[in-house]
Amino acid sequence: MSTTRAPGRPAGSYAAPALTLEPGRIRNNALVIISVPLLLIVVLAIALRVTGEDDSPYSGTDYGSGDSLFGGSVPDGAPGDSGDVPSWSDGITDEPTDDYLGQEPTEEPTEELTDESTDTTTGGAYADDPKAQTVVAYFTAINDGDYTTAWDLGGHNLVADYESFSDGFATTAAVSVTIDDVTGDLVLATVTSLESDGTQKVFDGSYTVRDGVITAADVTERL
Repeated sequence: MSTTRAPGRPAGSYAAPALTLEPGRIRNNALVIISVPLLLIVVLAIALRVTGEDDSPYSGTDYGSGDSLFGGSVPDGAPGDSGDVPSWSDGITDEPTDDYLGQEPTEEPTEELTDESTDTTTGGAYADDPKAQTVVAYFTAINDGDYTTAWDLGGHNLVADYESFSDGFATTAAVSVTIDDVTGDLVLATVTSLESDGTQKVFDGSYTVRDGVITAADVTERL
């Protein structure tokens, strides 16, 4: 009796796995396991959405058109309702209060020194005092750029040499002095200096004057 054999697989070969499960109980169970969680997720999402819409106090209101700030009409009490927003004009009237009736606005006078000033010095109440006049003449000469006269009026007693004295005013555009007091040989004055960079400095100075010349000075800048 002859025997016929089916050809065998080549050595080392294997059957390719199927891409899908074969019909049967295993596949049905797998489909159930996959579909049940997905179905639960969908049902839960629908339930949450319905619950959220019912809980909103403004559900069903159309905000899509109209003249409100956000493009639609807003019901009373809803966010953006004009009843909740205070008016900037609340409590403000055009009528003056009693505290200001009959009062005229006032402005504090300000005095700025410029390099075009002509009346840069003043003796004030001491304009006729010879010692005050010496200090005024000293600063008038400095303001006019006449450093030789200023040197003769007392600059030589304050600085070692004329060159250093005149160079000390290289950045000074204008200067003024106000006499505050005269007691004996001592003259108290306020000196205002305008620098070439536009800054202004104020000094308190005491000047000792004898025989028409400043013999000593003590000057402090105000901070």
